[in-house]
Formats: sequence, structure tokens, C-alpha cells
Amino acid sequence: MRRGEPERALADVDVALAIATRKRYERVWELHVARALIHANMARYPDALADYEEALASARGGARAAVLSYRSALHREMGERALAEADAAAAAAMR
Repeated sequence: MRRGEPERALADVDVALAIATRKRYERVWELHVARALIHANMARYPDALADYEEALASARGGARAAVLSYRSALHREMGERALAEADAAAAAAMR
């Protein structure tokens, strides 16, 4: 990712995501998390949440707990305390 250049970082992750999807990379969830973090940094919260949903759809095992932890932090940042706590509890239950 390009620090300080979120639009360019987003474009880089989009390219990586397209390649990873085409090659059926099994850890594609990591790229969705990266894109979610960029979106969150840009205050594009609906886009960030959509990427976390995509990450959850492809993550398995402990990776799902990691994604839920990231999404919990976003909910907390957005002031959605109940959703943040629910994601944190779900992540803890998976560990």
C-alpha cells in the first residue's frame, strides 16, 4: 500500500485483488481487509463494511476471528458499540 496516497493504495489493492481472485488465491480475505482499512481511513465506512463482509465470506478458521476483530474496531470507530461488542465476542469465541 502507498502511505499517504489512499486513492493510489486502493487502486493497487484492487489490482492485487483481481489477480488473486483470478488465480484463486486462498487468502484473498487479506486483500479485502487491506481494502477495508483503506476505505475506513478515508471515512468510506459502507465500503469498508462491504469489504469486511467479502473477507468473512472467504476466510476460514482463525482468519475469521481476525476479520471480526478488524470489523469490531471499525464499528467502535463509527460509534456502533453494540455491533462492536458483538463482533468482538464472536471473534473471542473462535479463538
